[in-house]
Amino acid sequence: MKIIRQLLIGILFCMMIVSSITPVTGTIFIKSFQSQIKGNIFYVGGSGPGNYTTIQDGVDNASVGDIVFVYQGIYYENVRINKSISLLGENQMLTIIDGQEAGGHIVSILAPAVTLEQFTLRNSGGIPNAAALYINSDQNKIEEIIITCTAYHGEEGIWLSQSVGNLLSRNTVENYHYGIWLENSDYNNLFNNTIINSWDWAIILGNSDENILYGNNITENNGGVYLRDSNENTFLENDLRTNDRDIALVDWDATSANNFIGKNNIGLATFIAAKHSQNKNVWDENYWGRSLNHPKLIIGQKIFLFFPGAPFHFPPLALTIPWFTVDWHPAQQPYDI
Repeated sequence: MKIIRQLLIGILFCMMIVSSITPVTGTIFIKSFQSQIKGNIFYVGGSGPGNYTTIQDGVDNASVGDIVFVYQGIYYENVRINKSISLLGENQMLTIIDGQEAGGHIVSILAPAVTLEQFTLRNSGGIPNAAALYINSDQNKIEEIIITCTAYHGEEGIWLSQSVGNLLSRNTVENYHYGIWLENSDYNNLFNNTIINSWDWAIILGNSDENILYGNNITENNGGVYLRDSNENTFLENDLRTNDRDIALVDWDATSANNFIGKNNIGLATFIAAKHSQNKNVWDENYWGRSLNHPKLIIGQKIFLFFPGAPFHFPPLALTIPWFTVDWHPAQQPYDI
């Protein structure tokens, strides 16, 4: 009898524990944040009382430090975030913001210290330079976002303009004209992103310095990485194979220098150096599509511009000659990235 009583008590105790666990994934997800963030939580979608119908309504009613949690579903809208909040989706693949190719950016981040996680952004387009995600602020965190559109319809997947210190991690961008474009944006970190099927360049850095690109899968694009007039960037352990063009360093103003390109998988690389360029970029320990027992020559061009030209009157006067740089320690095997 004593054994049966102990067994019943044990079963009752287990039932109490099980009954205290909610099966709602979104609720569990939110509870994990409640102990970390002091702000309020606003809900979009779902069936709870007081839930907002649109994401923009949730954002507009939130204050700095609050969370806007979006239940899975399709939201046909364009969202502007102008305060430091967290916008969190319930499920990366099932929480969808659809721009319907109606023009404008799908999500615009205009305030610093915004967190955006677990969404699919799709179908931006309709006007030139309409991005799925536009960032014009600092210290934001963008993680586990899927960005997609019909091939040849979208311009930029992610566009950073004059933005500093952002983290872009574990995102996927596919089918865009340009995958990720940084313009006048420094000290950003791009970690473990996947950019595929870009019909021009997957990643562009324009006048952008001291960014880190690490562990990204940049494959099956027309072009991989295009670097223009940018300094002291680090490209480490990225997979750049199977693009029509893997990486190009273009130095129109003789300012691209001291970039480090190391331990990447690269098939084809080139560069254009301007007249006064010192070509101080470092290529080291990259895998070049096959085992090499000798240094790898990287063939590029050097341009000597003697006269910039006058529109409608005279063409520019320049001399272009072959130039080269060297990866002195090419890897013997591809990196597992």
